[in-house]
Amino acid sequence: MVAIGGWNEGSTGFSNICGNPSLRATFVNNLYNFVRNYGFNGLDLDWEFPAQRGGGSADKANFAALVRELKAKFSPAGLILSAAVSAGLWAASVSYDIPQLSANLDFINLMTYDYHGSWESRTGQNAPMYASSVDTDTGLNIQSTVNYWLQQGANRGKLVLGVPMYGRTFTLQSATNKGLGAPTTGAGAAGQYSQEAGILMYSEICTLQRTQSGWTTMYDSTQQVPYASRSNLWIGYDNVSSVQAKGKYAKDNALGGVMVYALEMDDFRNVCAGGRYVLLNALRAAYL
Repeated sequence: MVAIGGWNEGSTGFSNICGNPSLRATFVNNLYNFVRNYGFNGLDLDWEFPAQRGGGSADKANFAALVRELKAKFSPAGLILSAAVSAGLWAASVSYDIPQLSANLDFINLMTYDYHGSWESRTGQNAPMYASSVDTDTGLNIQSTVNYWLQQGANRGKLVLGVPMYGRTFTLQSATNKGLGAPTTGAGAAGQYSQEAGILMYSEICTLQRTQSGWTTMYDSTQQVPYASRSNLWIGYDNVSSVQAKGKYAKDNALGGVMVYALEMDDFRNVCAGGRYVLLNALRAAYL
């Protein structure tokens, strides 16, 4: 499958096209022709996000119309149609006509990560399974996201659980206050390969833990994810145990599948001696 959109694409282009029925029809035909001409099995729509980030209030209905028209074009040809959607409950309420999307998409890829990050002033987990007693918003977790989509009419067999292969980093205000909810002053430093402040790939995290002394690693049994700290660096991330828990959750709740963001962030070279693609393989084993 091929995807279109993403965070850097923003919302304005999608909004302008989908708000014009003639442009939308051309867009649908162009997408169909691209998928067929290059031999893909389908398309994943990654509009981040309707009615946000430069979009308009009509985006929610127009996105549903785009999906409906794409489905009419794709379905007779046996092509798969999916969409990546925000995990935030407020975002879901303003961006998505959930019954319409569920009716016309083959899969709904829940981007169940980025619940917390360095845009906040205290530490928080990137992709917690459940709410924590120190959370200021009890909706910022996977269980709340899944339950919301189900309550709004989504078909559970179409919901795909997103699992991150990276962690969110913070700079602690004090190296001695390093628990969940500890005060922070901003993002952690950029990684050698990820090159973005506030994010470290799993391969970078496990390399740091193997090559540097002084790391403290805790497993948050409530949220079922680990966090680690060294000096004033704090990381909320996923490891083998947490991705196994997520795979089991998706299986036990009869969800349509699991997805990862992103393959290249896993330990694909086995630098940490857990095996190549250690997180992906652990997730697969737990779900299947």
